[in-house]
Amino acid sequence: MSRIAFTNVRLVDPASGRDEKGELLVVKGEIADLGPKLFDRIPDDAFVIDGKGAVLGPALVDMRVQQIGRAHV
Repeated sequence: MSRIAFTNVRLVDPASGRDEKGELLVVKGEIADLGPKLFDRIPDDAFVIDGKGAVLGPALVDMRVQQIGRAHV
């Protein structure tokens, strides 16, 4: 699966001021394109994820976080 197409999502990026409904295409693990009405036709080899209005935005994940003691839920 080298292409993933996210459809029906809200694209949010506070740094650029983007906040719009749209679509996003990931190719080989990297964002290849995004925007409103991106797909006239979804690529045949793409795995399609219908976001159903979910929000996609940039995130920072720290994979080195270690917790000592009790975890808080």
